[in-house]
Amino acid sequence: MQNKKYFYKSNIFLVSLVLIITSAFTLTTIFQPLVDAQVGFIKKTATVNLKKVVQNTWNYYKQNSIKDNNKVVDRNDKSVNSEAQSYAMIRAVMMNDKNIFDKLYSWTKQYMQVFPDNKLFAYKIRPDSEGNYTNVDMMNATDGDLDISYALVQADRKWGSNGTTNYANELKDILNSIFQFRVLELNNKLTLLPFNSQKWKGLEILNPSYFSPAHYKLFSGYNPSNNWGRLANDTYDTLEAIRSNVGLYPDWIVYDYNTNQFRDAQGESGQGAHYFGYDAFRIFWRIGLDHAMFRTPRATATLQKVKDFYEREMRNNNVVYAQYNQNGEVTNRGIDQAIISGAYFGLAGNNSSYARPLLNKLLEKIDLKTNIYGTYENYYSKNWGWFALADYAGYK
Repeated sequence: MQNKKYFYKSNIFLVSLVLIITSAFTLTTIFQPLVDAQVGFIKKTATVNLKKVVQNTWNYYKQNSIKDNNKVVDRNDKSVNSEAQSYAMIRAVMMNDKNIFDKLYSWTKQYMQVFPDNKLFAYKIRPDSEGNYTNVDMMNATDGDLDISYALVQADRKWGSNGTTNYANELKDILNSIFQFRVLELNNKLTLLPFNSQKWKGLEILNPSYFSPAHYKLFSGYNPSNNWGRLANDTYDTLEAIRSNVGLYPDWIVYDYNTNQFRDAQGESGQGAHYFGYDAFRIFWRIGLDHAMFRTPRATATLQKVKDFYEREMRNNNVVYAQYNQNGEVTNRGIDQAIISGAYFGLAGNNSSYARPLLNKLLEKIDLKTNIYGTYENYYSKNWGWFALADYAGYK
C-alpha cells in the first residue's frame, strides 16, 4: 500500500513538473519577443540621450533637407509639396525654431498659396526652365492645408502673434477656405474632402488619414464662424462606419451618392487603396492628438479598438509591417518607420508596454555618428519616424 501511494505521489510530482516546464516554455515563447524588445530598447536608450538625438536629427534635417531654410525639395524632380512643408513647419514649432518656421511659412505662402478664389495651398509646385515655380496639377491636398494650419496654431500658442508674422490672422482666411471649399455634407454628416469634389462622377473620394478632430477643435477658436465642432463629432461617426473589426481603416474610401454608402476605393484611387498602409497609419497620430489634448472619450475608444491588433503583431512578430488588409492579414512585409510610428501613436495613447519597443525600431534607423535618419530622399518616412521619437522625448 505504501509503495502504491508513493507511486501515485511520484507520478503526480512528475506530471506537475512536466506541466510547470511546459507552461514556462509556452510563456517564454509568447513573451520572449516582448522581453527581448524591451531589453533591446533599454540597452539602446541607456547609452543614448533621446532628446539630444531628436535635436541633432532636426539640425541635420534643417541643414540638408530644407533648402535655403525655406523649402523641402524633392531631389528627383525638384518639386515642393504642401505636405512636406507642413511637416517641416510642425517640426520647427516642436523644436522652438521660430526663425526657420517663419521662413518656411513665408515661402509657402508666397509660392504655394496661388489659387485665385481661395487661400488653400497648391499640392505640388515645380520650377520651370527659368527657375520660376508653377502649379503642377492645379489642385490642393487638404492634409497639407490642415497641417500647415495646425503648425500656425501651435506657433501662435508658443510664440504669440505680435512678431513679423501674425499667425492668428494668417489662419482666418486659410481656415475659412478649408471649410468653405473642402467640407461637405454626406448623408447628413460633415466630411472633409482631400481635394476638390468629385460629385459630378457620382461619388466622393475620401482619405480617412486626413480626418483630424483635434485640428478642428483647435481651429474653432480661430475661425468660430464655421462649425468645426460638428465636423469633429461627425468625423467620429464616419470613422466608425468605415472601421474594420480589428480597428483598421483603408488608405482611401469612396462615398457613393447613388447608394449613400461607403465602398471600396480601389477602382478610383489605385491598387491597394482598400488596404491599411502608407496613408491610413496617420489616423492614429491624429486621433492620438485628440486623446492627448482634449481627452475625448471617442478618441480613447478609437485607440482602444486597434490596441489588440498592434499588440498581437508585436507579440507574434516583434514588428509592424507595411500593409494589411482590413482583417489584419499582412499584404506587404516591408518595414517602414512611418508605419511603425503610426503603431507607436496607436499604442502610446493606450499606455501599452509595446509602445517602447517600437521606438527601438526607429532608433535603429539613425546613424548616431552622422545624425542621418532614414533615407535622405524620403521626407515622408523620415518625418513620421522623427515625430514618434520626439513625442516620446517630450517635445510638443
